[in-house]
Amino acid sequence: MIDFDLALKSFVESHNGCYRRYSDDIFIALPLSISFAEIEHFVVSRLKETSYDSLKINQTKTEKTIYQIGPNENLFACEMASFHEFSI
Repeated sequence: MIDFDLALKSFVESHNGCYRRYSDDIFIALPLSISFAEIEHFVVSRLKETSYDSLKINQTKTEKTIYQIGPNENLFACEMASFHEFSI
């Protein structure tokens, strides 16, 4: 899944964010100028483009949170998701 990781890392870093993956868990932190819907759309489209379309985001294990580090700091949208694989 290196091609998937590189695509997400590039997208996230181009928006001054942070991307991490450990096994089937991913963590994405982005400024609020990028919506949760945009993040999820990008992840799903990259899974399809990189031939990992059998992997799906497990919505029951997905957390979407808005963090503010300090009173005058930028807000960040954070999405933590786990994947599960569907067999066809």
